[in-house]
This record gives sequence, structure tokens and C-alpha cells, in this order.
Amino acid sequence: MPPDPRRARLLREALDLPTADRDAFVAEACGDDADLLDSLRRLLALDAATGLPLDQSAEAHAIDLLADDSEPDPRLRAGVRIGAYRLVRELGKGGMGSVWLAERADGQFSQQVALKLIRIGMDSEHVQRQFRRERALLARLQHPNIAQLIDGGIDERGRPWFAMEYIDGISLGAWIETVQPDLHARLELFAKLCRAVAHAHRQLVVHRDLKPSNVLVQSDGEPRLLDFGIARLVENDDSERTATMQRFLTRDFAAPEQLRGEPGGTSTDVYALGLILFEILTGERYRRLHVEGEATLRPSATLDNVTRAPSATITRTRLRGDLDAIALRALAEDPARRYADARQLADDVQRHLDGKPIEARPDGFAYRAAKFVRRNRAAVIATVLGLAALLVASGVAFRQAVQKTTEAERARSALRQSEVVNQFMLSVFGTADPNSGKGVDTSAGALLAAGRERATTELAAEPGVAATVLHQIGQTYVSLGEDRLARATLAQALEFNERAQSPSLSIAAAAGGRLAYYAFQDGQAERALDELDAIVERLDAVADPDEDVVNALGKTHELRGSILYATGRKEASRAAGEAAVAAWRRVRDHYPAGFLFSEIGLADLNAALGYGESALEGAERVLADPLATSRDVPPALLAHARGVKARALQALGRHAEAEPMLRATIEEFSQQHGADAALTRYWRFRHAETLHALGRLDEAQAVADAVLALPSDGSAAYRRTRVEVLAAAIARDRNAADAPARIDAATLAACGESGNAELCAKAQSLSPGP
Repeated sequence: MPPDPRRARLLREALDLPTADRDAFVAEACGDDADLLDSLRRLLALDAATGLPLDQSAEAHAIDLLADDSEPDPRLRAGVRIGAYRLVRELGKGGMGSVWLAERADGQFSQQVALKLIRIGMDSEHVQRQFRRERALLARLQHPNIAQLIDGGIDERGRPWFAMEYIDGISLGAWIETVQPDLHARLELFAKLCRAVAHAHRQLVVHRDLKPSNVLVQSDGEPRLLDFGIARLVENDDSERTATMQRFLTRDFAAPEQLRGEPGGTSTDVYALGLILFEILTGERYRRLHVEGEATLRPSATLDNVTRAPSATITRTRLRGDLDAIALRALAEDPARRYADARQLADDVQRHLDGKPIEARPDGFAYRAAKFVRRNRAAVIATVLGLAALLVASGVAFRQAVQKTTEAERARSALRQSEVVNQFMLSVFGTADPNSGKGVDTSAGALLAAGRERATTELAAEPGVAATVLHQIGQTYVSLGEDRLARATLAQALEFNERAQSPSLSIAAAAGGRLAYYAFQDGQAERALDELDAIVERLDAVADPDEDVVNALGKTHELRGSILYATGRKEASRAAGEAAVAAWRRVRDHYPAGFLFSEIGLADLNAALGYGESALEGAERVLADPLATSRDVPPALLAHARGVKARALQALGRHAEAEPMLRATIEEFSQQHGADAALTRYWRFRHAETLHALGRLDEAQAVADAVLALPSDGSAAYRRTRVEVLAAAIARDRNAADAPARIDAATLAACGESGNAELCAKAQSLSPGP
């Protein structure tokens, strides 16, 4: 079949359309030319079957491949066993072989897979050896946004086969076309794709054929990346690899070095992600617009040349700046000028979503200052209000001293303290420079570090004032998750407080309680409990406590409850939670967020202890409380309450109701705190629990393993251990090959020196009896 320019042009145009629209397009375009129509339909069928779209340079190869496989294998039909699976129906056939929907047939459990059979002619001894190595490598890809390799082997004819997770979804292009997501949703999805690719890179797997057709989007909006590393099955030496990749290459999503015939690496995947990002932002194919040799196209400029924007939320103004810079860096012709890896690209997209300065743009005072204020609006307001409260408190103290006593010295002392605090805070804010450092958060870091340093020197003669300032800064570090700085600063606050003429009991309790909890995280649970018990005793002894003392009492009970629960003393933990709620209730009008969070914590604890009805009542009570929507309560509170309601439904065995609520909770926490934040991890763990209970084992395993793959966030060891135990239980129920190793590792962690008796019992119960 000689090359036909018309066929090549129509094929390219058809491949630009959603899969469902392609046949109607070619039928109309071909008119009465039946041969041309038949040829195009065969090529489009190949594209759909292999997931390796064709373009004009690969057309001849595609035709050859169709000819190679024109005779069907009579031994491949519905009902035939391949390994532990029975073929159900052929999903497609293409250059590398055929793809079948198959189901588990060994009676172990019910499961559907997409089974890929490598075609005859690619079954040499070298290919089989390479296949075994690649199968072991691909099996390590455990990520919620990667279609998982489930099984693999060699059939009786010596052909390698893969059993991949069967994904029920639509292509990325179809999702954009039908759902019409806004800019934020597109970027969130893209960041997840980048993290999936980054996970593969960490496992030494490079995709080398990333494109929209290799991305499916499920009904819940989660993307799943397909065909990771399949091309590596046919690697031999460099020349064979290059020839193979050229044969299946999708030129519209290939990096310049790939088009030159050079082998691809992680930077190749970064370039392909840049091409996908360009299309997500503009609705246009980059290769179609870019003339070789010209400067890299900016997404914002591209909008001038399109008939309509891909979404009402996508405008030149929103693309100009950060998103232009991210795309330009990912699409740099020189691999050395691109992002070093997919994780860096994901991080920059996430920084943009979080309102933080991105790495792709040069530093500048105005840029970083604007980002700082935008990103930390709530924190800045809270800090300013907190520091302003110190000024007000100092002024009130002075006025009260004048009104209630005639002792001139006391009045002068109050006035002096008021002036010291006032001048100190003004000087710290007056000299703060958002461009003083180089890190992402250098503006906030510089402000807090300067306040801490100057408090310990300039306020040394006023230890009470220094303690107040240092405690405020230390608690800010706690809120930001900067535990190392929080520990040091709160320890300084305690030292200065003890030197003050009238030490503050609330500072001693709040700072001391937090440091005790850090001791627990270091593995010193009993010491932490002793210190917290002593603090409670001191606070309870106050005859007429003020609001700050009651506040500290509520927080101390909450910390005690957390440690008691983690160390297996569940009912004592519940009593501590009830005591915390009782304390907070006394000051609920002054501390509405503290009170409501304590109620949420108790409801969560009730759910964990099996008191499902009490947990559900508590969560619904918080959601209905008028305080929950007041200006003094952060939006995260309602998200947490909804999550705890799902947790209560779990406790009641109503997992089908809980599952969509948990997915929504994870999305909320990812947006508010970040995908890797401790609270987000917690709800992902709960989601894995519910998926396990619902029998959706592959999904549950992927979610649990994704949490385990995250770097340590400094949380107590038992939090990671409980995920390990859950992941081991899921692997056992899946009859996974690595289940014994997982159970051994989980048992070692749960029963070790820093383990947990309950988790230890759970882990030990997973092992088969003698």
C-alpha cells in the first residue's frame, strides 16, 4: 500500500478528535472512497487497541503491523485460560499484540484485568529475559494514579503476557471535552499526573511515551496513567531500543532528542508532560502551532489565536506569569534547562495552586511579597491579630494599673511593658523584608526568625514580655509544622517565663504541654504523660481561672488523650477527650474554633472505639452549630467535621456511604493543606480502610501504598505503622506475592520498641497459624 498524502492528513485529523467522534468523521470525509475508509478504520482500530497513536511518520509501520497480525490466532478466544485468568473478550489488537478483558479464574477472588499478550515474533529468549526483569521493575509501581501491574507470565507458546488493572474511565481529552473542568481542576489533575511519573522515576522506570491517550480519568475525577514502561520490554542494545521507540513514537508528544533518534530519559518525560500541560491550558496541540527553530510558545499568547478559550476560567491574564513560566521551562529544547524531574514540575504547579512563588520565575521583591501575602493571608491576619492583642493587652494592663492602684511604681512598670512590646512589634514588622531569603517561605521564615532572635536579646531585661512574644512565635511554628523550630522557641519561652517576676501559668501550661507531646513523639510516652498530668493538676488548682488558663486546660487534655490512645489506653483517652470538651465549653464564645475542634476530636475518638452512634451525633452537632460558620472559625473545621462524619459511618459499617465522603474530604484537605500533609495522609488511610471493607482490594492497596511511599512528616511512629499493618492485611486478602514479606515488616514495626500493643496483635493475626 503506497503512501497516500490524503490518507495521512485525514488520519492526523481523526486522531485529534475524541475516540467516539472518529468513525463519523472519516465516514463523511471519505465519501464514496470505500478503500480509503476501510484503511483509515483499520488504522484507528490499531490506535485504540495499542494506546500508541499513529501519525504520518509511523503510518507505514502501522500498515505493516496490521498485515503481520492479519491472521488471528485461533487459540485466542473467550474462555481460554492465560495463567490464573480467563479471557472474556478482545478489547483490541495492535502492533505489540492483543489486549483482552479477562477475569480471575482460579477461584481465589473476583477480579477483572486488562490482559496484554505480546505478539509472536517478539518472544525471543532475550525478550523473555528482558520481560522478567521489567515485570519485577513494574511491579514496584504502587501509586494511586498509575494503572497497576497485577500479574504476568509466559504462556504455553512462549509469549509474555501482562495482567494490568482494568480502568473504567475516559481519555484525558474526552474528560476535558465533556466535563469542561475549570483551570484549578485541570492543574490539580496535571499535578497528580506529574507525581505519578515522579514515582515511576524513583523506581527507575521511564515512560517515554506520555500523551493524553495514555491517561484515563475515572468518574471521581482521578487520573490513571497507563502503559508505564511497556516499551522497555523490547529493549536490547541502544540501536535496537532507538529503532523500537522510533517505530512506536508519537511525534506530537516526543521530545526533540527523541526525534533525533537519541534514547530518552527522565527529562524526556518532563518534556512530554510540558506538552500535555500546554494542551490542557490552551486546548491546542503544541506541535501543530510551534514552528521548529522558533522560540517556545507561551500558553497565554496562544489564546489570541484560538477560536474560543477551553474554559471560561482560562484567560490570558491567568496564564500569563506563573503558568507561562512553568510551561516554558518544561518545554525547553535543551534537556539541561528543563525541570530536573517530574517531581520538580509537580511541585511548581502545586506552588502556583497554593499561591506560593514558583521556581521557574526569577526572584523579585514585589513578586515574592505579593505571593507571601496571598499565600498566608489567614496566617498573616492571625499573627498580626495575635501580636496586636499583645499590644492591646499591654495597654489594658496599664490602664487597669492606673485605675486600680495608686502605686506609682506599678503604673510605671505597666507603662514600660506596654511601650516595650509596642516598640518591639513595630520594629519587627517595620523591617520585615519578603525578599530577604531564597527559599519558598523565606518571607514568613525571616519575619519569625527575626522576632525570635530579637526577643531573646532586646527583651532580655523584660523576661515576661520576651516569654509572651516567644510563645506566640513558637505556636506559629507549631501551626506551620516547623517542629524543630517550635521546640527550640517554646523552650526559650519557658525559660524566660520562669525568670519573669509574675510567671504566666497559661504560657507554662501551653508551651510545656506541647514540649511534652514532642517527648512522646520521640518515644517517651510515660514521661510525656507524667508532665501533662502535672500541668492538669496545676491548672485545676486555680480557684478562679481566666480564659487563657481554661484554654490551656482544654489543650492539655487533648494532648493527653492523643498519647493515651496511641499507647492503647482507649477508655482513658475517651475520658480525656470528654474533659477537653468540658473545658472548652466554658469558653466556647471566646474560643469557638477550639471548642468545635475538641468536639470533632471526641467524635473521631468515639468512632475509633466503636461508639458509632455517639460519633455520628457529635459530627452532626458540630456541622449544625452556628459557631461553625462564624468568622472566627477556619474553613478547615467544616471539612474535618465532614470527614469525621464519614469516619462515624465507617464505625457503623456503612462503608458505601462513607467512601464518597472520604474522597471529598481528601480533596478538601489536599487543597487546604497539601496532598502530603499529615491530616491529608490520615484521611487517605481511612479511605484505604473503607475500600478494603468494600472489597475493592486493588484500589485499597494502591491508596495505602501511596501513603507509605510519602516521606516522613515527623508524625508519631504508630501512625505509619497502622498504615503498614493495613497494607499488609490488604495484600494478604489479595493473595499478593509479597504479602508474607509485608506481614513480617508490619509485625516488626508494630511489635518493636516503639510499637503499639493493639497494632502488634493485628499484625500477628495476619500470619497463618502453625
